[in-house]
Amino acid sequence: RRQTEQPPFLRPSAIDDVMLLFATALCFAGILVGERKDEDAARDAALRVLSRTTLRSLEGFAPRGEIDGLSALQQPRDRSFARHLVSTTERRLGEIDSLLAMYYQDAELLWWRKGARRASRRRATLTALRLGAAQLLYCDGVPARAAVHATVEATKRAGGNAKVVNGVLRAIQRDNQGGGKSDLPPPKPDGGSPSEANASPWLVGNSALSEEETRRYLEIAATSTPSLDLSSLFTPPSLGGGVTLPCGSVRTSGAFDERFGKGAWAQDAAASVAARCVPPGGSVLDMCAAPGGKTAQLAASGAFSRIVATDVSRKRLDRLRGNLERLGLADLVDLRREDATKASDDELFDAVLLDAPCSCSGTARRRPEVLRKTTFGDLLETQANLLDAGLKKLKPGGTLVYSTCSILRPECQDHLASFSPRRDDASYYERWPFEEAPAGFHADALTDDGDLMILPWHLLLKLNEEDSESSSSSEDSESSQHEQQQDPYCDAHYVARLQ
Repeated sequence: RRQTEQPPFLRPSAIDDVMLLFATALCFAGILVGERKDEDAARDAALRVLSRTTLRSLEGFAPRGEIDGLSALQQPRDRSFARHLVSTTERRLGEIDSLLAMYYQDAELLWWRKGARRASRRRATLTALRLGAAQLLYCDGVPARAAVHATVEATKRAGGNAKVVNGVLRAIQRDNQGGGKSDLPPPKPDGGSPSEANASPWLVGNSALSEEETRRYLEIAATSTPSLDLSSLFTPPSLGGGVTLPCGSVRTSGAFDERFGKGAWAQDAAASVAARCVPPGGSVLDMCAAPGGKTAQLAASGAFSRIVATDVSRKRLDRLRGNLERLGLADLVDLRREDATKASDDELFDAVLLDAPCSCSGTARRRPEVLRKTTFGDLLETQANLLDAGLKKLKPGGTLVYSTCSILRPECQDHLASFSPRRDDASYYERWPFEEAPAGFHADALTDDGDLMILPWHLLLKLNEEDSESSSSSEDSESSQHEQQQDPYCDAHYVARLQ
């Protein structure tokens, strides 16, 4: 009988238990492998996007289509992770390059601060180093060992020098054992704050802000993740899932939701101010109207007898037309494809809205690459020509509202102060100062000249917020504000009136 008895571990019930445990382990292993493959795909996609966005010509910005190209990833979690990697690397690029320069030599590092640019032959390697350093220093949810190993493997697949990437990232990991950027601070450029490394000296030198305000703006651009702001056809807004701000915009998170499709459009809270500054009644010309956020505001208000919107680009005008049709406002707007600087002066308007093409330096929270620009190109000339053309379109006593999403003096106050219209009588227009800041924004948004320079921290999140604290609040009150609302900021925007 002892010979025929089976050992306990060979009894059927024990074998079933072992097989069940083995099958469970295989399932978990498959899930882990699948997750790793998904993360690898996300890193590969981020590496491809960054190789095109961070290493480009001085005159170029990263097309948003390249970021949107991450939508090819199958899983929403992977798309979110890849976008997080790209945006973090872009926002902190100057700080990352300052750190990498301590371990690795490349002419591309901090090129926007050197006044010159050379094409890199080691694009995949340098981009992988930037991506890996961003994960080690600024992505709290990514384990350091996983960041190094996965980035090295992505470098191999991208054709970069994996040995260099492995050596540099492990050196950074070794020197940063504390796990936070405070343990390994990048060198401060020219004695300034680390975030100043993310911007070109040219941009900082042309800033219309004070030194303290510029530093604060750059820090917000590096650390703030912008929410999605919506303007609505309805008053008050009746969009589900969002918070209505005192300025009238609806703030939500994530991507534009289809349930908002027929009732709202994406528009930063600060960008919605200019259209509200156009005096109601009579006719209005919206110059450079595409993609149409301000045009939609004018049409939805019902306050104008006639609205004409123009743009020189057929593609952008088609996009404007599609947006107005989606909102049911197309019949209220006369759309024209024309170069505003060459248009006839026969047709005059009671008001003109000129949201001029500019450096976009006020949108650094959403487009961090704008901080690396080093020249205006022909923007100032274009703005002057548009201003001249817009003033010629006004009836006597009419109003021109000029706006830019810029923080740079030559595009804002200095530009208007030095502007000389091309007429015999150069005094045929005058500045029409605002008397107070717009609803929903701090009083500090009103400049000494009576213009509006809306900065990210001027946005009011509560109706009584201005009474309870000033815009120059301490770090403690600002931290408290962060806890109450994930994104307490808006873009920077400049608005002035001429009459």
